[in-house]
Amino acid sequence: MNNTKTGKYEEVNSTLLDVIMLDTGIRKIDFLKIETDGTELGILNSISDQTFYKIKKIALEYHHMMFDFDEEVRQKLIDRLVGLGYNFHMNNLSSHMQMLYFWR
Repeated sequence: MNNTKTGKYEEVNSTLLDVIMLDTGIRKIDFLKIETDGTELGILNSISDQTFYKIKKIALEYHHMMFDFDEEVRQKLIDRLVGLGYNFHMNNLSSHMQMLYFWR
């Protein structure tokens, strides 16, 4: 994890959403909210398509500055989820942060 204020990194343990759902027997998620201060893309990229089909709505705070304001990075994420059948809306919170909403 990178603290953008201090520039320091800290290693943390985590568990993939796919594994959590499998281990706990969760079959569907009505609403998934992700706000992890810049690691959202890594989390979303770790979720399989099969698990996304089990998620009805997603809201996430996207830290555009963490990806050098690269529009293609954000668009690749949007295209993947739209390709999986999600509708999409984006609210600009500032020049470096947006709220991304996906729903079925």
